[in-house]
Amino acid sequence: MRDDNGIKNLLIVDGSNYSKQIMEEFAKKLIKYAKISKNGDIIILDSSLPPDDKLRIALVLRFIAHTFDDTIPETITLKELANLLSERLEAVGSRLSKIMKNEKFAKKIKKGVYLVQYFVIDKFLTDLENKEHSIGSGKKRTTKSGSKRKDKVVTGVGKDILELLINNNFFKTPKTIKEACKKLEEETRFYNPKVVDMTIRKTFVDSKKILRRISNPDKGKVKWLYVNR
Repeated sequence: MRDDNGIKNLLIVDGSNYSKQIMEEFAKKLIKYAKISKNGDIIILDSSLPPDDKLRIALVLRFIAHTFDDTIPETITLKELANLLSERLEAVGSRLSKIMKNEKFAKKIKKGVYLVQYFVIDKFLTDLENKEHSIGSGKKRTTKSGSKRKDKVVTGVGKDILELLINNNFFKTPKTIKEACKKLEEETRFYNPKVVDMTIRKTFVDSKKILRRISNPDKGKVKWLYVNR
């Protein structure tokens, strides 16, 4: 016999049905990544998280905390998110628009105020845990002494350089740091050029040996270029 109620619940989502028991299960998954103060301030515990995940966590954390304490707002403002990420309002607004469009992750309540879509919370927290497990299961490599060690996980600016530039053949032809920063900005990733340069040199030239640094043949202001090995 078909369970009509079961089908109905799968088809029609209702935020009012999100009980405290469900929220407690969500909270258990979330507390390893972030916490929230009584006045609603978000405290990120894992600084290695990508900026977009920090943004998602802030939206989810406000919603969950509100179910336990209704003095904490369930919404969050663009200004609060910008302060959390230490980025410009325009950059955070661009990030938020992208995940709202691609993932239906949140909705705008009024100008500059956002609320997470409750039906995405479970999937997001599951994906977050899966990413953590995937990172933790990296292959080990051998040191000079013969012992094994795990490859260092690339996070933050390094992760963005790897995923948005290197993996997309950006360095197939020689590029300057200025060109790399411009491409990252197109993907709403805003970094100090000195940080990008240092990360590329230390991580992808010296350590992982994915890129190489070559002299600029044009002899202009830019002394070095970076290209795939």
